[in-house]
Amino acid sequence: MPLQIEIKDEGVTQTLENMAKAGRDLRPALEAIGAVGKARINLCFRQGQDPYGKSWKELSLREGQPLRKSGRLQRSYTYHVTKDGVVWGSNTRYASVHHFGAEIEANEAYSIKKVRAKKGKAFPIRLPNGNLIFRKSFRRRHTLAFKIGRRWIYAMKVTIPARPAMPDAERGLPQEWTKSFIQALEKHAGPADA
Repeated sequence: MPLQIEIKDEGVTQTLENMAKAGRDLRPALEAIGAVGKARINLCFRQGQDPYGKSWKELSLREGQPLRKSGRLQRSYTYHVTKDGVVWGSNTRYASVHHFGAEIEANEAYSIKKVRAKKGKAFPIRLPNGNLIFRKSFRRRHTLAFKIGRRWIYAMKVTIPARPAMPDAERGLPQEWTKSFIQALEKHAGPADA
């Protein structure tokens, strides 16, 4: 998965260690934690905020919620159980861009190339996706081109704000996530100290 973040939480780790000492099979408990984590990630998308409660930056070029136009990014977040934990992540190439934020600058690979103007009226421009458009003026420098709704946007640089849906390693698990994980463990296998 292109986007993975490792976090160790003492409360959850201690509960799992107690279950292991009691001879319980941890795989079903880890599956329960995975499902709760995926539900928490989905909640971040629905509420438009990071796991710590900070709202994502609002959209400026279209209506609606950030990162929810098609739902593909939200659906791409999955989890899998390893021998010693659970890993959440996304297999989409742009997940880390939206999670950490990015600045994209135009370069030759994404440039709009000038083609001879027909009858001097308009410049036909071939876009990176292969579409041909006609413009009355032409920028000589390389330009990013993308479509939002029915409108074409041209820019030299685009800044994508960070909109994380997973906790980060520096701040650790939010308290609500830890409580949810421990509740899932206790519901699944009974209280860990029993």
